[in-house]
Amino acid sequence: MAGMWSAALWIAALSMLASPGMAAAQDVPADYQAVLEREIGRAVARQEELGLRVATDGEFGRTSWFGFFFEGLDGFRLEPSLFRFRDTEGGSFEWPTCVAAAPIRRRAPITLAEYQRVKRFARTALPKATLPTPSAFHFFRFTQPFDPAVYDQQRYFDDLVAVYRTEVSDIGAAQVMVPEPKPDWHAVRIAGERAHAFSAPSVVRKPP
Repeated sequence: MAGMWSAALWIAALSMLASPGMAAAQDVPADYQAVLEREIGRAVARQEELGLRVATDGEFGRTSWFGFFFEGLDGFRLEPSLFRFRDTEGGSFEWPTCVAAAPIRRRAPITLAEYQRVKRFARTALPKATLPTPSAFHFFRFTQPFDPAVYDQQRYFDDLVAVYRTEVSDIGAAQVMVPEPKPDWHAVRIAGERAHAFSAPSVVRKPP
């Protein structure tokens, strides 16, 4: 099952308001956290009612499947993607994406609170943590995801993988999903009480 559950538009709107940099604190609805908690609890309960063995929070608290993660890191700035998106009416636009402009550092656990919340709501299902794949950091800029004055390719990936290894270790989840930004999706399926830390080059592994 994918990590993203089909959320109501108003949940998505609340999430946008509550995210760093999206709006001033006074603009965030006072009942945002209460609504978020309630709807995630309902989503987890529904998955269990359907007999699913693994439950997700639907990523209700995120502005996107990816952007929230690099917002939790130091060292990045936004720049345009190296290709343009086109819609069905002939319009085109650029996608702003992250570029490493300084050493990559994780300020604090990024997805731990989300996982702990799912774990709290889950009764029969195995709670699942979802992280954006490391390739999302260079997907939109091909071979230019970093400032060459700061990184070469090897050091860039060493630091990025180190962030993921620490994040997965801190979560301590038995199941971690890492969706790829392309038509075929990959997942990391790990049996046991704790996930093993990632190591290069096999950061993303196909399930058996």
